[in-house]
Amino acid sequence: NMTRVALLRNPLLQQIRRLAAHNLGRIPALQQHMVDQLSEVSLHYRDSPLTQHRAGAPTHPAAGERALDIALVGHPEGSTRLVDVLRTGKFAVLSVGVPAVTLPVALLTVATAVEAHANADYPAGYVWLVRPDAYVATAVSAVHAADIVTVLEGLTP
Repeated sequence: NMTRVALLRNPLLQQIRRLAAHNLGRIPALQQHMVDQLSEVSLHYRDSPLTQHRAGAPTHPAAGERALDIALVGHPEGSTRLVDVLRTGKFAVLSVGVPAVTLPVALLTVATAVEAHANADYPAGYVWLVRPDAYVATAVSAVHAADIVTVLEGLTP
């Protein structure tokens, strides 16, 4: 495993590791893979119990994938970007190309409803429930936005 390779103590094996890393590190695809691994960008939670896949959901970002940052409309609670909401430790209920979801008062301590314009990363007409760790818990077509509230109620005490 990679940890064992990284912790080698044998001088000859250390030299082989250095040469391999030096030469392999010159391959662009491998460089990007290493960066993705170290930054955990390639990490996903598609099979997590905290992830719910729904019929008719957008394919990107899909449930279990990392949510990309996006500029918000209206700047709720002073947040201009999705990452601002997530830094508060709250879930984000992100509506794209449709009005923000109205959350029950009881959920306002754990979630913030926000909206954004569609872009290359987020198609219009969908609502994403983004966990505070920036991973998508679930996503639905805007006509099923009430399902997001139900999921959120199930994830919170």
